[in-house]
Amino acid sequence: MTEINAEDWSPKPIILKIKMLTDINLLINDLLSTQPATVVLLPPPYPELIAIETKMDLTYRALLRYTRSGNHIGTLTYAYYLSALIEQLTPAQ
Repeated sequence: MTEINAEDWSPKPIILKIKMLTDINLLINDLLSTQPATVVLLPPPYPELIAIETKMDLTYRALLRYTRSGNHIGTLTYAYYLSALIEQLTPAQ
């Protein structure tokens, strides 16, 4: 029979496996969740009936404001709005 030295044995692999299983269980629970998520929709920072250049300026200012405040969701939202305006302004190639 092989003898196991206390120095050779380390709990790290076991702890790592338990942590991985916990992370996987969290992911599975999130995927199987049926409750609705709370979604906050940020409206565009401009009224629809103004010139596209003004819309771009207002959206860019909102993007900078959210970037400086560290609000990642707002930053991504207004970056999306700005990209949609740029697509309207430039012709498709």
